[in-house]
Amino acid sequence: MSSPCENLERFSDGEMPDAEAASFQVHLASCSRCQARMLDLMQLDVLGQEVAARSKSRRWVPLALAASLLAAVLGAAVASRMGSPSPAPLTVAVHRPIEARLTHPGAREHRRYGVERAGEGASGEAVPEDVLARLIHDKDFHGVATVYLLMGAPKLAADALAKAPPSPDVDCDRAVVALLQGAPNEALRLLEGVLSSQPQHAQALWNRALVLRELQLPRAAAEAFSRVATLAESGWASEAEERARELRRESDGLRQVWRDLDARSLEMVKGGPALSEEDARRNPGFSRLRLYDAARAAVSADEVRRLLPLARSLDLEYRTSVLERYVGQLAQADFQRRAPAARDYRELVLGNAGADTEGLLARLRASGQEDIELGAMLLTGSTSRHLERYRALVARAAEPWFDILALHEQAKQMLLRDEYPEAESVLLTALSRCEQERLDYRCARLELELAGLYNTVHRIEEALLQARRGRERVRRVHEWELEQIFLQRLAQIARFQDDFPLARAYLEEVLLESEGGKDACTTANYVHETLANMALIRVDRETGLRELKQAPTCGAPPTLFRAAILADLVRLGAPDVEPEFWSALSTLRADRDTSEGTRSFLDYLEGRVVIERDAARGRQLLQEAISRAERLPESHIQARKTRVSSLAVLALDALRRQEPAGALDAISRVMEVPTPERCALGFVMDDERLVVVARDAQGRTLGHLQELVPSGPLETGKLVPENLKAQLSACPRVEVLAPAPIQGRPALLPPEMAWSYRLKSGQAPKAPGLPERRLVVHDVQAPASLNLPLLGRWTPGRSTSGLVELQGSEATPSRVLDAMGEATVIELHVHGLVDWAEASALVLSPDREGRFTLKAREVRQRPLKGAPLVILGACDAARTLPWKHQAWSLPAAFLEAGAHAVLASTSRVQDADANAFFDAVRARIQAGAAPAAALRDVRLEWLSREPRSWVRDVMLFE
Repeated sequence: MSSPCENLERFSDGEMPDAEAASFQVHLASCSRCQARMLDLMQLDVLGQEVAARSKSRRWVPLALAASLLAAVLGAAVASRMGSPSPAPLTVAVHRPIEARLTHPGAREHRRYGVERAGEGASGEAVPEDVLARLIHDKDFHGVATVYLLMGAPKLAADALAKAPPSPDVDCDRAVVALLQGAPNEALRLLEGVLSSQPQHAQALWNRALVLRELQLPRAAAEAFSRVATLAESGWASEAEERARELRRESDGLRQVWRDLDARSLEMVKGGPALSEEDARRNPGFSRLRLYDAARAAVSADEVRRLLPLARSLDLEYRTSVLERYVGQLAQADFQRRAPAARDYRELVLGNAGADTEGLLARLRASGQEDIELGAMLLTGSTSRHLERYRALVARAAEPWFDILALHEQAKQMLLRDEYPEAESVLLTALSRCEQERLDYRCARLELELAGLYNTVHRIEEALLQARRGRERVRRVHEWELEQIFLQRLAQIARFQDDFPLARAYLEEVLLESEGGKDACTTANYVHETLANMALIRVDRETGLRELKQAPTCGAPPTLFRAAILADLVRLGAPDVEPEFWSALSTLRADRDTSEGTRSFLDYLEGRVVIERDAARGRQLLQEAISRAERLPESHIQARKTRVSSLAVLALDALRRQEPAGALDAISRVMEVPTPERCALGFVMDDERLVVVARDAQGRTLGHLQELVPSGPLETGKLVPENLKAQLSACPRVEVLAPAPIQGRPALLPPEMAWSYRLKSGQAPKAPGLPERRLVVHDVQAPASLNLPLLGRWTPGRSTSGLVELQGSEATPSRVLDAMGEATVIELHVHGLVDWAEASALVLSPDREGRFTLKAREVRQRPLKGAPLVILGACDAARTLPWKHQAWSLPAAFLEAGAHAVLASTSRVQDADANAFFDAVRARIQAGAAPAAALRDVRLEWLSREPRSWVRDVMLFE
């Protein structure tokens, strides 16, 4: 097999295809031999002349990139000083080739945006080669990145920005790269970081507007452009105003069309003109919904007959005849008997009915007008109180619209009883039938419910799928109001993922779109309460209090969500909201419909506040909360969260009482593992407060309490105090018990110490009779669309006994899952991807359906009978989602499936070294060494040669 080094001349001459060149770049960054030879091939101090001499070839691109790569890997020669950005312009064209704004001084001037009308045409601006050469010579990597962005090469720009000194300007340009590479969420995160420190950063404001537009949030994007316009920059202000006007014009048009339709539909319910054929074609779902209301509210045969053209138009859209038949039958009704019930229903739709819901339903039942009674049950939310009657009415209606609606109502009742699996099954059945009947409005409602269900049970990937599909569906059929509800659901999902910039973007759009509408009050309540919650997660009391005061109650009773916000504010010292907190607790406890899971959470909220004043009473409430939660099924997510949160407060309380052993017991219960008798390090967080407990080799326990900066990043090196490290120094191996956000962090302890994360395990003894079986997955054929560099070929060592290889097109997710079942060693030498819904995913070869990733949820469902050692030789494979109630990562999934140990990293894994490193660790473990000791010893060997090696971030999970 040829060495990658043999390709150096092809790379430097620009003869490699882009994909192969990208792979070679990774090799060059880690190969000292190639770096030395590259320096022989080209001298950086004369790069400008060489580029100019070859201006008609492609060679300047790889030479320039090689120069910047060499500058990074050769260390001090480049990193010790950074030249000032070149003041000379980097732009030459009249128009700018990208919409985004760049921050380098040489590309800040305003130019109108303009591209050529060509298919394969111009990918960017033709920046002179000598400009790029000069920037490289000056070590101005920010300028290099700017040139690459202007040229339409965002990947190369990303490489250059990684070498530039960090600054808000660099982060702003990194956001441009993310946007161009199809990662708007990451772009939004970077831009929010810039704006948090520099609120008037013009380029960040502009680029945030572009990201919001990309996310299809036109109203919020318009607001962002308007903020740019107020800065009054030459050229940029007028373009920003123009863009804001266009976005508002589009948004206003869609909103006004919807509000006009809503107003005309209510006139139809009052007996006025029916909606038009165009309405039926543009908004078939809402038009059908209002047709039912108008038919039930009609007080004469003439009013019913006015609805026939609309019924026919809708039948054409749905390819049925049920609506014309229904309206035609109503036209023959006895309106002397029907009219009183119809008037009652009309008042109900118009919001003028009294509070006596049961009296209204009784009158309608006595009238014999079953379609009106059915509609009234739905409008008043009375189906659960009259379930048998409701089912009978749906059955007699004999129409798919109502059959699907009945299934939806059934699922809602299950959700109220916390029966999540049962509700999911019913909703999926209803959605399947709904798709067959082409009832988009009903389908969207089901997708909205499913997204909420999946979000509640933390199946985030599925929640996102349903929410995004539903949003696209309602956009296709112009259901503006439903889209606003989907945006709220997407904000909830983003909040659960701690993606606060994205959540804020969705909420901003919803709030702006609601202005002047009928639901403005409830929308403002939802948005501001959610923003208050997000602020308090960051322990920002003032912002949380301000947002809560902007959240109108709209005359509704207190919700559990508001009570939780109030509890946080009371704990953080906001006495003016304390009366409302106690009132909310009392109201919620008095509600007979309050579930056991909610009562458990209310005990937690009260206990968390009370323990600061009356410790004994607070502990009693928290223990009651835990007991209630533990009586509920494991699938009850709210109960699991309540249990973990209560235990965290009890651990904090124990440490305050100078009882670190009690704190370690509480942490062990959080992690659902036995409390270690010796050599353990435990963590748990309660908002900004971090509890750290160490138990040494003699069983002595010492604790430490610290308050962290809630808005700043956790600094891993400062999490464990030096005295606790010293106490653990005599331990042969340290078990680390840590829920998120500590779990999965590398380098918690010095590399000289053997340690591992201890997680809940589903491990059973190795199945009897299973032979040693080493499964190795390598050389997968990743989808070309991912543009992943080729990995070096894996080769077996001396011993191949029991070796099973899956490679190439055979290494699909299903094949790998099947092969893992009886393996005693599992090695995956593949690429890793960051997955916002599943923490991380492993890239395999696509199967027939196009599925190519292996994720934690799939692994958890596949028992590993061989109790294997698992090696995840992929980048980012140890990433953990920030869920305190449950460990969610690939390593946790493998352990729950039955693995006895997992090796993985939360950072980059260098392909050139990975096989040798992991193979050395594996060999020691199979020779009898304890996994933590094996990892420590091999890592120390590697660090002695290269102190900054990537192996520092490899961790062990047991």
